[in-house]
This record gives sequence, C-alpha cells and structure tokens, in this order.
Amino acid sequence: MLRIMMSAMLCSAMVLMGLASTASAANKTYALGGNARQQIGGGLPLPVTTGPAPDGRILPIANARVLQTLGPDPVKMTIEPGQLTNPAAPEFAIGVFLNNSALFSVQSNLEFKFPAAEAVFQAGGRTGAPTTTFVPGGSIPGSLRYVSTGNQFGGPAQSRITGTAKVWAIAVNPPPCNPGATCIAAKIVAQPAELAAAGGAFGFTNATTPVNQVPGVYVVGANTAGSIFFRTPTPNAGPGPTNAANSAGGPWTTGMLTVSQPSALGQPEIFTLTGSDGRVNGVGNISLVSGAVSTRTLSGPNANRGWLNLTITDPGNNPVPTASSWGLAALMVLIAGSTIWMTRRMFAPSH
Repeated sequence: MLRIMMSAMLCSAMVLMGLASTASAANKTYALGGNARQQIGGGLPLPVTTGPAPDGRILPIANARVLQTLGPDPVKMTIEPGQLTNPAAPEFAIGVFLNNSALFSVQSNLEFKFPAAEAVFQAGGRTGAPTTTFVPGGSIPGSLRYVSTGNQFGGPAQSRITGTAKVWAIAVNPPPCNPGATCIAAKIVAQPAELAAAGGAFGFTNATTPVNQVPGVYVVGANTAGSIFFRTPTPNAGPGPTNAANSAGGPWTTGMLTVSQPSALGQPEIFTLTGSDGRVNGVGNISLVSGAVSTRTLSGPNANRGWLNLTITDPGNNPVPTASSWGLAALMVLIAGSTIWMTRRMFAPSH
C-alpha cells in the first residue's frame, strides 16, 4: 500500500513540475489604453494636432488588447495589428514656419494604424549594445543614440500610413502675409511611405514617391506661424515642386534616445526622449520612444520622434490556454484515477 501511494505521489509531482516549467510561458489578455504620436522636426506632429507632446491622436480601437506573459517583471508584450488608429478625418492644417523657414504650413488627412504587423516588446528587444549610436549614412544625415536605462526593453514596430499631406512651401516672401501682400506659396503633395521609419529595426529605410500638383503656385495670406488664411492660384500656374523624402529609423525603447539632425534648416534639431516602465505584474503605465532621421529635397533634413504612451489594465480574465493549463487538467485526472485505483486495491477481497 505504501509503495502504491508513493508511486501516485511521484507521478503527481512530475506533472506539477511540468506545470511549473510551462506556467511562465502562459499569456494573459489585458485591456490596452493610451495613445501614440509621431512628429517631424520641432513643429509637425502626425497626425496633425495642436496638443503638446508626447500625447497624440493615434488612439486605441474599441476593446483594444495586449497579450502579456506571466512571470517576473518586465513581462513580454505582444500587440496585435491595428490596436491603435486614427481614422482619416477632414484635412487639418498647422503652421510650421517657426520651426522650418522653408515652409508656411502643412495640411494632412493621414491615417495611422499601429502596429502594422504583430509587435513584440520584451527585455533585450532593443537590440545592440547598452549604448548604441546608429548613423544611416549615404544621403541621410543625422544619428540616433540609444542609452539603456535597465534591461533594453522594447523592439521594432511600425505604423502603417495611408492618405496624403499638402505642404505649402515659401516661394516668394515669408510670413506674415496680409491681404494684398505678395506672398507666393508652392503647393507640394506628399505621399508618405507605407511604413513609418520611426520604430523600424536598425537599418530600415523608406522613401516617398514625388507627386506633381497642378495648379502648384498660389498667392497666399498667412499669419506669423505660417498658417494660411486665404489662397488663390496665380495666373497660368503650372505644377508645383516635389519634396521627395528618404528616412531611416530605429526601434522602440523604454530607455533614453537622442535624435540628432545638425543639418536641419534654421537651426540644428536635437531631441532627447526617455521612456519608462511603471508596470507591476503587467499592470500600469509604460512609455516607449523611437525616432528617425530624414532628408527632403526641398525642406531639408529633420530629426523625427515617436511616442507610444500605453496604460494596461487587468480585466480579470484567465490565462490563455497553454501547456500549463493542460498540465493542470492532466494532474487532476491522474489524482482522481490514482485515488480510485488505491481505494479499489484497499477494499478488494484477498485471495
């Protein structure tokens, strides 16, 4: 009898060990809140907004969720495609002259979906040495300098972008331009690359496709910031210029990132961003930052930034079924079977 009981206990212990070894691989679904923002240079947030950084207009969809592993912090995060978005809206305009002396303003109806593909953020996900400086080289000036503040939590993840932007470049006389003043603007239609450079893996680059716009030359009125309050095509206006862009980006991190573009028009653009991870057992706030450097044929180089500001809450659901759940079921069956078998042995008539 003792040997029978010991055998049953040994089998149970073996199942428990299997259960423990796979428990950390289980995923749990959490509710996802927060927002995201991209920004070109010092004065062009995307999607366009008048709100201050780091908050943006890329917001969670209804019932947005994130999967996280169970185990010690910082837990691994998996975000399914399209959990944050800003559906295309009527064109919104913002004056950018104070940040870029080549431009009056920018209009856009861009739509962002984040992430474009499944995103995985984890310890060590921001690749490279603890302190890494990425210099794309070639036609793209500038650099990205990453400094780890802990475990290099992060990873690559990009936004998918659709829609167009209209850039109003200064052709004759800068703002302010009152009615009757001779201010001429060149209208440039920008077709963004499908995937944003900010958030891409080291070495990712993209390029935009130039679009000719007819009519492309306007007489405009604009305020000091460059916001246009009236415009009319010039007589016999031909096509406007193009402003093709080339960009290179880097991954998301909860560490520190400095995006440097010393060749930017007007003054050098050097921005330092720092992420953070305040989650406890997967619940709480986490901020990841990313960046990119770019150059454009007309408006010149820029340092670009990205913020991912997430709030994760626990809806009280159960872990997604994994090997550990099946291990628990097997353990229950084994214990029940062992109990029945031992009971029958105890009360079986002896021969």
